[in-house]
Amino acid sequence: MPARVERILALHWRACLDGTVPPGLPPGTGVDAAMIRAAMADPRTRYMFGQDRHSRFWHRELAYLALLSSIALHASWANPAPRPVSTALLMRHAGLSDRMVRLTLAQGIATGDLIETSRAVGRHGRLIELSPPLAAAIERRNTDTLGYMAGRLERRIPVLPAAARHAFNRLRCLMVLTVAGPLGTPTRRPIHRRSFLFLMFELLAGGPQPLAPMVAAAADRLHVTPMTVRNTLALARATGWLAPGPQVAASAMAQERIGLACATVLHRWALVLDLLEALEAAPERAAEFDAAVTAAAE
Repeated sequence: MPARVERILALHWRACLDGTVPPGLPPGTGVDAAMIRAAMADPRTRYMFGQDRHSRFWHRELAYLALLSSIALHASWANPAPRPVSTALLMRHAGLSDRMVRLTLAQGIATGDLIETSRAVGRHGRLIELSPPLAAAIERRNTDTLGYMAGRLERRIPVLPAAARHAFNRLRCLMVLTVAGPLGTPTRRPIHRRSFLFLMFELLAGGPQPLAPMVAAAADRLHVTPMTVRNTLALARATGWLAPGPQVAASAMAQERIGLACATVLHRWALVLDLLEALEAAPERAAEFDAAVTAAAE
């Protein structure tokens, strides 16, 4: 079990955006536009660019999604009992400043997404729970994603033993954290932003587009100003993600890197389904799986 968990967590798509092939990806993995269009139907993509309040708040940047995943990792949704979490750990997982972590926690508590059950637990931090609606939204996202990926891979969904439920929820949190955690240098950070990823997926799925209509549509969909969209496109052009020409079009580099990221996600979920099949066949290994995930989280 530890080796399975390690392979899953080592294989993630963010490195692909920087031009790095993740370790563990099978050689000769194909990349094509059809795979990218299929990724647009992925429930995780819909949630990332969704219009509901949870998506717009927690998915606005990968850093905030990492913050939510770190909170969920310690909540009773992923543990038999909630575990305290410190601001320092949340800062490390999300790559956010102390001020931004505290501000986001205060906003999450004010909107009812988060419930602080204890302000302080010794020196270890605070007990923060997910609200029932937010926990249900995360559960729905996870169920939708698992079903979609199983369909893409033409595989059935194994039955997860009840004893492994909390550990699997923690594994899902860790899978998000390996992708959405600290984003590295400021010069690389913009390509991991929600607006940047949205524009690249739109161009790769829909083809070249006239500038003005695209700016207006993207600003409306992302709830940002047209200037934000234009600045994002200027960044994409300056860093080689857009092709030259009168229309806005993704470059060959963009198709290669996004396509490789999509292929990486698909293979990662194949490993997850392998893990679930192993647990279904041997439910007595749930404790071993739990210990492997716990070790990976430390």
